[in-house]
Amino acid sequence: MNFSTLRLNVTPFTENHADAFLNFYNKDLVMKFVGNGCFNWTKDQLLLKVSKLFTDELFGVHAIQLTETKEIIGEFSVFKIANETDIVEIGYILNDKYWNKGYATELLKGFLTYLQNANTIKTVTARINAENNASIHICKSLGFELTDTKVVRDKTQITLEYLINY
Repeated sequence: MNFSTLRLNVTPFTENHADAFLNFYNKDLVMKFVGNGCFNWTKDQLLLKVSKLFTDELFGVHAIQLTETKEIIGEFSVFKIANETDIVEIGYILNDKYWNKGYATELLKGFLTYLQNANTIKTVTARINAENNASIHICKSLGFELTDTKVVRDKTQITLEYLINY
């Protein structure tokens, strides 16, 4: 999947992106709300993760790059939900140097526009650590609605969903 916004380009992950990803994957502050909270990633672990998640053009790990400088500022992932053909789950990680600049909002708006033009996905799901107030706020501001709350690995996780309007 490739799409662009005013300031961002989103492209499929390549091995050339690994060092930039490891730069933010190994920051406690950046990863504290992500998955299992692993802060000691190696290049081999990253490449294995990426290879497991890529299934086609849409699904997998993508690099978020600044349009102007081509600098990689984060990861955007799209996950297939088992046995579902019109629902996707999303996740994103931004290097903390790029927080509070509107990039996450711009990224998600761009992705929702991409899906509206693709006309295949009906629902976008985001599962977020309940303590990640910034991501919850961003999703809610874009029209995502709370659909579930549960405890996963001793952490409260909320699920927000966005319905695509065609």
